[in-house]
Amino acid sequence: MAFCFKIYGATFLQGLLEPLIQEMIDNADGVSFEVDPARMESAEVLEENQQNLAQITQRVFNAIVSSADRFPPQLRSMCHCLYQVLCKRFPQSIQNNIGAVGTVLFLRFINPAIVSPYEMGIVE
Repeated sequence: MAFCFKIYGATFLQGLLEPLIQEMIDNADGVSFEVDPARMESAEVLEENQQNLAQITQRVFNAIVSSADRFPPQLRSMCHCLYQVLCKRFPQSIQNNIGAVGTVLFLRFINPAIVSPYEMGIVE
């Protein structure tokens, strides 16, 4: 699965996340997303940082949801196969099987690109 995500999904992820992450990098001066009071600078305001984090999170979420029609067909097929295998193994848990596919998609594909955009080739 990791191989398929990398081969078929790299261009999709870069097109999806690069504009958002690059904007965060370009506008980093004076904007903080830190919400752990123990790690905040003395001049930062927790509520302001929470608002900054909520806004960027919403923008990323909206971008992900609105990109469904551009999701690579190879990965769509792979997710469908995973769903079918789960349904055969756990026929009584159809809703959980859908959630499991979404979890794999997010944790193994989208999240690494958000957490490590340089390493994943999203930004340079």
